[in-house]
Amino acid sequence: MENEAWIIDRPSLGEYSPDCLRWEHRASTRPNEGEVLVKTLLISLDPTSRNWLKLEKSSAYLPLAIGSVMIGQAVGIVVESRSAHFTPGDMVKGMWGWERYSLAQPMFIERFFHWGRICRFFRMSAAQPRLVCLRSARWVQMML
Repeated sequence: MENEAWIIDRPSLGEYSPDCLRWEHRASTRPNEGEVLVKTLLISLDPTSRNWLKLEKSSAYLPLAIGSVMIGQAVGIVVESRSAHFTPGDMVKGMWGWERYSLAQPMFIERFFHWGRICRFFRMSAAQPRLVCLRSARWVQMML
């Protein structure tokens, strides 16, 4: 299965520029024991992502480095699961990579059942992030 991802190409220094990310086509991976493969439907572009892109240990929520897939809040559907807590078809929200198919750790995701609740969840975030639909990779590239 082909995958597409936003990869950290270099730290974002000074004024933020999306040039610190690159769009990459790559093979998707299968989940290991305890992991979940999620097809990303929406990603949240939060201002805190800019801090994470500085690649400073003091401002990172999760360890990121050059060559890492960028991470953030997302919404998706479980494609394959090797976790007892999720099954294919489950709608989930949480933290995973900015890629079409991403491996997610069950401790960072949760199941949901109503789109209205998900939209309220994202609107209530302190940064009021924009939701981006991943149906068209080109459109996502233009948004960044």
